[in-house]
Amino acid sequence: MIPSCLDVTVVVTVEDTDGTLKEGVPVYVFDGSTYTGFNGTTNVDGEVDFTLIQGSYRFRADHGGEQY
Repeated sequence: MIPSCLDVTVVVTVEDTDGTLKEGVPVYVFDGSTYTGFNGTTNVDGEVDFTLIQGSYRFRADHGGEQY
């Protein structure tokens, strides 16, 4: 029997329209329109990792006073 995977690691990468990776950007995790309480900040590679239970999520990055 193959064990089921309950958690998944999601890597979110934030870059600008020129493809420049953005460090220090807060990223928030949503389940539909509901904020899950999970958040993180991008590293020097523009990435932030989240370990989440299987599901369907949306991610929001806040940068320069805008939400993406």
